[in-house]
Amino acid sequence: MGKKDKIYKIHPTIGIARVGNADADDYFPGPSIPEANESMDKKKYAKQFSKPNKKDGKIRPQSTSFTIWEYRELDQKPLREIHLDEKDVESISWFVHIANLKSSFLNFRLYEGEHMLNDSGRRNKGKPEDWMMDPSYRTISGRTIGGKDKFRFKEGSSVDPTKEKWIKDQDADHRYLGELRTDGQGRLVFIGGKGNAGFVNKKFKKLKYFSETESWYDDISDGYVKASIKFKRRKDIVDAQAAWVLVSPPDFAPEIRGAVTLYDLLVDKMIRSKRLSDHKILANYPNLKALADDFRSNAYTTLTTYKPKYHDDIYPILVRAANYRYTYKFKTSYHGSFDMTTPLEDYNNNDPASNPVRQYVFNKMRPPGTKGDKDKNMPMLLGDSNGELDDPYLSLTVTQYEMLRRWSEGDFEMTTSPTGVKLPMALDIANLENASGGAFYPGVDVGWQIRNIRVFGEPFRVDPASEDPYLAVGMKKFLEPGHFTRNMAVPWQADFEECRSNPKAKNYPFWPSQRPVDVPGEVKGKKTMVPWFRNAKGKELFDMNIMAEKWFENGFLVRDPATGEFVETERGKI
Repeated sequence: MGKKDKIYKIHPTIGIARVGNADADDYFPGPSIPEANESMDKKKYAKQFSKPNKKDGKIRPQSTSFTIWEYRELDQKPLREIHLDEKDVESISWFVHIANLKSSFLNFRLYEGEHMLNDSGRRNKGKPEDWMMDPSYRTISGRTIGGKDKFRFKEGSSVDPTKEKWIKDQDADHRYLGELRTDGQGRLVFIGGKGNAGFVNKKFKKLKYFSETESWYDDISDGYVKASIKFKRRKDIVDAQAAWVLVSPPDFAPEIRGAVTLYDLLVDKMIRSKRLSDHKILANYPNLKALADDFRSNAYTTLTTYKPKYHDDIYPILVRAANYRYTYKFKTSYHGSFDMTTPLEDYNNNDPASNPVRQYVFNKMRPPGTKGDKDKNMPMLLGDSNGELDDPYLSLTVTQYEMLRRWSEGDFEMTTSPTGVKLPMALDIANLENASGGAFYPGVDVGWQIRNIRVFGEPFRVDPASEDPYLAVGMKKFLEPGHFTRNMAVPWQADFEECRSNPKAKNYPFWPSQRPVDVPGEVKGKKTMVPWFRNAKGKELFDMNIMAEKWFENGFLVRDPATGEFVETERGKI
């Protein structure tokens, strides 16, 4: 096999980092083991969820690490990881460019920009570039490198500071979006910002709206990750296919996943896409090729030949629904669909006698793209329009829904454990399944622009050279750093406070697996659910400015290893 038969790709395809106001040296690595691999190494899987989450009362930032893999181009099979311990590798150079475009972007108006022209105006007056935080690119190469300003996305530390963009009069300490490091084998370690938010005009210091307040900014960001490899016996330098990094708010319930994760969302988009569903790389991800083949033969809407595997396809949906009871005090106990006194393994039964039990669960599911009715109320979560318009509530993806349908009919495979996921795909899945795939109002980990498949060069991999599909006058033609977070709430803390639930829409919440509404607690010695964002007296707080100032004082919902139940820990003083 010659060198022309090999190509190189960066994984994870999309890395998720999370802000934290503790020192960057106190970072912890983000998830790298998928949920499916828990049964293969339970101890290692459990350790990837950082404990403690704070140091000296401050939240530790979550990093994400990037690796390079050599592929056989013909069949898109990964062959080996490329790192500095490989005998033929001389050097690896990383090139990263992130930005925060939130304060320079257009106002958030539901679907405007995705399905219709957004002409609602910008969040701040003046030139858009005056409201950008674009520190320019940074490069890093070598073993165990970092900790210096030239590797930080900090004001004045780029190769050419005149090309940096920062918001005039913003706090100097806030002119920082993160930094780069490498590990002992030359892999990239990316650490995001501090979670800072602020304003430049005291006239607007009082936050009043969840999505944007004039004069405000935060340090959420995103951008592309590129790399080049120099081999010892080759004269040329080889470029790897790029990845993307997203910097999100902290996940305050890190071991509880959403009903629809970012992985679920992108799986549905990729395998039901006429352009991407026949890509050879799908064969490296468990079950995706078989699912794509089935959808292609049935107009991309129905599964008829693929038999869902219980631990791969069904159990994750059920356990996520079960875990929501730790994050929100529903009027209907235990998420309102199945008896939690029945072990979830009992649903791993395709005997016809169990059909009524499975069908009862399925019949609670809201069909994708519909409002549902009083009986079809699952998931009990708000959708993109905050309980309004034609899709008020979040639905499972078409793929998830179809697999549940077949399971309800008894047409599924009983299994003993999930299908293991191999590297490097395990890195992709672990990052994406620990991020939210909905609702996008405008989103908690990423904005809805991530679900536009036109920006993907191959499944799960954003192409930095693709055209910007956003519908608005004055947009740049191609993607730019900051693309996927630019339409999100600014500051993020305002959305974190306001978008807990909507009393006008059945009190359903948005993202309780990232931002709990309620958590297990005690009142007068009696165990009950208490508000997650509350004051010292236990009263729920409804104040965006307090959240913006004291977001890091909130507690984390973690699993008690002794009981298996989730409990709140590390709560500060609010």
